[in-house]
Amino acid sequence: MTDIPPGFVRVMDTLWLAFSGLRAFFIVLNVLIFGVLVYAFVRSFEVRPKFHRSPYRKKKVITLRQSVFREQWKMILRKFQGGSHDAMRVTIIEADALADEALKQMNLKGDTMADRLGRLNPDEVPSMNRIWKAHRLRNDIVHRAGFSFSPEEAQGALGDIEAFLQDIGAL
Repeated sequence: MTDIPPGFVRVMDTLWLAFSGLRAFFIVLNVLIFGVLVYAFVRSFEVRPKFHRSPYRKKKVITLRQSVFREQWKMILRKFQGGSHDAMRVTIIEADALADEALKQMNLKGDTMADRLGRLNPDEVPSMNRIWKAHRLRNDIVHRAGFSFSPEEAQGALGDIEAFLQDIGAL
């Protein structure tokens, strides 16, 4: 056996101490970085946007119900193209009735369309304010004698109803 020189042993001891110190330093550093990552992850939930899909919206498969609603919607739009004031009145009433039928098929309880609309969560249906506006126009047409509206208002109401029907997955 050969003798190990004493200087070599001291160098190895020094290197081993340095390695142990660096190892401890990196272990502490890893724990701190992990803590910062966990803290950042938890805090990110406070500022993240709310990503959720509406339970009323289904886009993957076109159901028979959706195809029936699409056909009815196309017929309503064809009537609207007639351009007469009476045609616009009828199409707004029919479009509102189609939206009400969609609400009924969603099994929303209520005696009126307003009752059924009140059961929807506005956070899940982005066009909620728009459908209310269109429904108020329909109510004015039906309940106020001599009520007049512009073709732009009629077109806007149809756009509002269409957006609502898309949001709930009926179209």
